Amino acid sequence: MAHHPHPPWFTVGFADGTTRLFDPLTRISMTLPGHTWDVTQVAFDETGKHLFTASRDQTIRAYDLQSRRLLAILPHSDWVTGLVCHAGRLINSSLDGRVWLWSPLEGRLLAKLEADRAQLPQSHAA
Repeated sequence: MAHHPHPPWFTVGFADGTTRLFDPLTRISMTLPGHTWDVTQVAFDETGKHLFTASRDQTIRAYDLQSRRLLAILPHSDWVTGLVCHAGRLINSSLDGRVWLWSPLEGRLLAKLEADRAQLPQSHAA
């Protein structure tokens, strides 16, 4: 569950692979389908324009809330267990112990942390 930066909206992920946004004052709701397994984490960006959903299907999905359009699918090697948005970046953890840093709207992996060392994607390696 996550609260929208501009209340009263909030969102909840469900075991059927959907994510639902709710406005408790007007009772309006919106459903975003897409995952093939339980939605485990949800997070809004700071502007409230984008929603990120994570799942046991080993993906994160980035949505534009105004158009309800899927912007990117970020693949993982295991279940995604944690998700937070900060300063235009997305940070997530997965069941395999890795922490990933993304530029989510570009669908670009910036860094991957494993144990005590950081690994940059090949395109960023020196």
